[in-house]
Amino acid sequence: MCYKELFDTKTNSIKKLWENLNNVSSFKNGNKKTAIKLSKLCINNVILNDNKNICNGLNKYFSTVGQQLVDELTKNNPSSNTKDFIKYCEPSIMNSMYCEPVTISELYNIISKLKIRKSPRFDNIGPKLIKDVSSIVINPLLYLYNRSFETGTVPDKLKLAKVVPLFKGGDSSTPNNYRPISLLSIFDKLLEN
Repeated sequence: MCYKELFDTKTNSIKKLWENLNNVSSFKNGNKKTAIKLSKLCINNVILNDNKNICNGLNKYFSTVGQQLVDELTKNNPSSNTKDFIKYCEPSIMNSMYCEPVTISELYNIISKLKIRKSPRFDNIGPKLIKDVSSIVINPLLYLYNRSFETGTVPDKLKLAKVVPLFKGGDSSTPNNYRPISLLSIFDKLLEN
């Protein structure tokens, strides 16, 4: 009922309807200052200039940075072992951690503290929508989160992320000048809290 007024075609133009839909679903991020239109990317002296190749190029770059760093560290110090830290770790203790079941009031409290201006995730579901429909989704979420704590597993769908390249400065066609930001599902963010 709360959306009836927003989407009443008698009082709204088509433009206003789309504006209301974007506000409710968080399809648009209001922060246009940091957005940069990436028209070309240079990787290994090869210029990529179509969106698909640029996305694939950034994906490959971001997914290999860690291994390249390890390779560089071991090249500079051949005697180092990248697993040396393990000898300093105590053996793990099975069943050493227990999560109390989440209560409905705790989950409502977490939802109420969501910042509605946060970016939507890969599924385009933002905090405002979750807040607005919390009374409808609270019981399924409560079941899902408590089941996750009981089994010690997180559903695979909650592990999906939208990776957004954040421009740090310098030459915008250089992949090194971007930092990957992973936007996890709002449902995963609720579980983390």
